[in-house]
Amino acid sequence: MGGNAFGVPAQRLAQPQYDRLKDHVLNTLSALFKQMETPRNLLSKTDHGDLDVLIGYSDHVQGGDEEWTALTKEDILKIHRSSTDIPTPDPMLEEVIAKLGIKPAGSTASTLIDLSRSNHGGQIQIIGTGKMLSGKEVDDLRELCGKMRECIGATAWRRRGPEVSFKIPCELISGDKGVNIGDDHFYQVDALFVPPENLEFNLMMSSYSSTGLLLGRVLRTLSRSFTLHLTHLIVRHSPYFGIPPIDITLTTSATEFCEWLGLDYQVWKHEGQTWVNESDLWRWMTTAKEDSIAGQAIKRMAKKSRSPVNEEFGGKRRRRADFADRFYDWLQNDSSWVKVLEKEKEEKEKKTAEDQDKTKGEGGKEAATLEVSDPPTPIPVPTPSPGSTPTEIPTQNATLSPNECEKLLSGEADMIPKLTTPKLTDNPSVIDPDQPKPLDSRVIAAIDYWKKQEAYEETLKARKVVAEELAERQRERMERKDKASEDQAKYEAEVKDW
Repeated sequence: MGGNAFGVPAQRLAQPQYDRLKDHVLNTLSALFKQMETPRNLLSKTDHGDLDVLIGYSDHVQGGDEEWTALTKEDILKIHRSSTDIPTPDPMLEEVIAKLGIKPAGSTASTLIDLSRSNHGGQIQIIGTGKMLSGKEVDDLRELCGKMRECIGATAWRRRGPEVSFKIPCELISGDKGVNIGDDHFYQVDALFVPPENLEFNLMMSSYSSTGLLLGRVLRTLSRSFTLHLTHLIVRHSPYFGIPPIDITLTTSATEFCEWLGLDYQVWKHEGQTWVNESDLWRWMTTAKEDSIAGQAIKRMAKKSRSPVNEEFGGKRRRRADFADRFYDWLQNDSSWVKVLEKEKEEKEKKTAEDQDKTKGEGGKEAATLEVSDPPTPIPVPTPSPGSTPTEIPTQNATLSPNECEKLLSGEADMIPKLTTPKLTDNPSVIDPDQPKPLDSRVIAAIDYWKKQEAYEETLKARKVVAEELAERQRERMERKDKASEDQAKYEAEVKDW
């Protein structure tokens, strides 16, 4: 979150502090988790807003926005006063309340006082306007967050779904005894719970700040149906207007993903740990062979002209745009693809010149054979039907005489009806269950490569059932509308005759 999870910006970390905090967190949490990774940074980056940790976690993670903070003296006194102000209920009434599942008087929907286990001595509150969750799953997750807080020495935690942020007192890492734990001088650690099978993929996509962003741009150059998530690659396709799209997961493996693209994952995995600058990452991304999937996309990106970045962009959106801009500048000016495109351009210009010379040499011969052509074929015009006016003439099966052609060209042909363009009846919102929007060739090839045809066809069948139901409703609605129009026209005709 860039060090802003708690409303007050966390202290920034110089590289020595970052390294000490990383060692401290990984060592202390190793008692709780077997799989942990920290996204990589380029060696040139020596200033950090927070520490990110990816944690392999196989249990389901409940949603919800909540935080745990230590109780102050004021909190304890408030709890004491509220408990003494509430009269002791009748035991029989308590039993009835329990059976009916009624919330006891005095409890709140936004605060939970936890006086047991790892969150002892603190209170859990919702963030914003959400709802306080309950149940074993969320209780176990809160208990785990409390254990993590105790292990790393944090003074507070905030959870937003699978991401948990912790406040670490600066003195714990820097050894500065002059910093009071109660002050707002803290380092931030963001822990993200990730399914173990997705950990490797997530590590790759979240490293170097821009890996996932740039690879996503590469894929979208090929097809807008490719969607790259932090944990997996999917195809997203909407076969019918207004019906939820089909999402087909292609892979959750970083190795398989790179192999499909034509990138060397082992280079990323090993040599990538020594990359210093962004250009090191970019070189790895653009070394794919020209006939590979990544190579074809990179080549198109190198040729493509870019639109200027919206100056109103800010924050994370602006940083992403800057990442992409720097990559495009490097790709189109300093990458190995510059020479490839220059060579192609030279070959194209050479071939064009040869073709022009050849055409020029044959031009005299062609000019000598030119003769005056026959008069042009008369222009088709509408044929009047018996008793019709010029504006009612159909637009088929008639021709103009030479005299009429002259009048038409001189603007004197008022008596000649104008040709009308037929109205388009195609409406993208009108559903035809038998005509789903087809997949593009890139996506078809990807689905074939990953052997996901059966999964796609099964999902498409389910979408078709929904499409048929919606199409029937559309037909009924259009029939009612047409009938209402006919009735209105009939009524107006009757009124006109009165």
